[in-house]
Amino acid sequence: MYVLNAGRLKHKVEIMKYEDTVDEYNRNAQELVTHATIWAEIKPMRGFEFLDYYREKNKVQTKITCRYRDDITEKMVVKFNGKLHEITAIIDIEDQHTALEIMVQERVEEDKPIAAVQEEQEETDG
Repeated sequence: MYVLNAGRLKHKVEIMKYEDTVDEYNRNAQELVTHATIWAEIKPMRGFEFLDYYREKNKVQTKITCRYRDDITEKMVVKFNGKLHEITAIIDIEDQHTALEIMVQERVEEDKPIAAVQEEQEETDG
């Protein structure tokens, strides 16, 4: 049985979602809005270094542990330390509805949302 140590949930993070809006030119747009603010434990897991047009960039895979919620999806974005992170996986620890492990990847400013890249790959594959 998994027991969540509430004392480790010391980081305040925002769960954000895309919401359809209309801009000042009356065009449809998507805007990030706060869905929930939660307390969580944050652990960097591993980093990636790569070259993009001869500029070095880094991406960090991070594990966020929080109390169980059923309203978080992979299409949402997590914000902490002033940076946006794309959700890559959501794991209900031991399927007990006690805690979640949310795997996130740091988003580089020029990046498209990971979900958009995956959809593009599915379209080209199918």
